[in-house]
Amino acid sequence: PANLTPYLIVMNQECEKMNILLSCIRKSLGDLQLGLQGALNVSDAMDKQMTSMFMDQIPAMWEKQAWRTLKTLPVWFVDVLERCVMLKDWSDTLKMPPSLWLAGTSNPMAFVTAVMQVTARAYTWALDEVETFTDITKMDWDQAEGQPDEGAYVHGLYIEGARWCRESDELRDSILRELAPQMPIIHLKAIPAKERKMDGYYDCPVFYVSQRGGGNPPGSYVFFGQLRTSEPTVNTLYGVYQYKWVLAGVGILLQTE
Repeated sequence: PANLTPYLIVMNQECEKMNILLSCIRKSLGDLQLGLQGALNVSDAMDKQMTSMFMDQIPAMWEKQAWRTLKTLPVWFVDVLERCVMLKDWSDTLKMPPSLWLAGTSNPMAFVTAVMQVTARAYTWALDEVETFTDITKMDWDQAEGQPDEGAYVHGLYIEGARWCRESDELRDSILRELAPQMPIIHLKAIPAKERKMDGYYDCPVFYVSQRGGGNPPGSYVFFGQLRTSEPTVNTLYGVYQYKWVLAGVGILLQTE
């Protein structure tokens, strides 16, 4: 349909994935209850599920249908309930929240791509010539009153290895004992690749979890965000780099444990 925008396609995909996960949880818990009552034989899968739940770990059959996470079972289940609330509100109104909880999507790259698609269509740009650009606002996560005319407001991100200074609007050294401070609401935009600004910005990788490499599937990289910095940049054959933040391993996380 003509009114099926890329954002609604993302919402539909997220709802489908969540429904599959909830069905899996409901069925496995029902079977486990029958097994404990003696109505069913306790299978190996049920035994592994009980062991995982006893150890506060996410059962493998649930994790297979869910998103990548390093959370324990109690924290993860609260996360599931919060995602359900967000998706229900979004699907009931078919209107994107004033600021989207990007970490509450199982496939955040799909939403990032949707932002690029909507902008590229509006300006008749070729999609492969468009890149993302992040403009950091001064708003806290609950202060957005509505989505902007272009791009999208997203929140739920944390920064590791540095901090974002709201007074100077730039990247600064971490404060002692602040391991992963919250980022303000981010205005996610799409711009032509030829207009991309490199000097005065740090290309900050955004990761889904704190485990940046390894795991299954390996790596949790999502996209690059641009953070303003006054640190000197170095031009090399391979691009423009801010060695201070690269050596500090500065990255943005969608989830903390």
